[in-house]
Amino acid sequence: MSEHGPSLMVTVVGSDRKQSRILAEVGEKLRGRGLQACVLKSWRDSAVGDCDILLIGCGEAEVDLLAQRMEDLWMKRWNRWYSSVQERRSASDAE
Repeated sequence: MSEHGPSLMVTVVGSDRKQSRILAEVGEKLRGRGLQACVLKSWRDSAVGDCDILLIGCGEAEVDLLAQRMEDLWMKRWNRWYSSVQERRSASDAE
């Protein structure tokens, strides 16, 4: 994930056609409101660009795997944030 990772992830579960249509509509509306929305091509992708909202399509059989992937991405980001807070705290304590 980039430093400016998404603050919200939206998942559309269903058939490929349904996912594509809904993700395109939602993305268009969000971008029309000035938000940066990007669509993850597959829930297996690890590349997440700079965006405010990440849109993800997922088949019904893959929901549990997607949930685990989202949790992993969130934990990585949280761990980076927590480490940076600890570093800043250590630096200010050393002064």
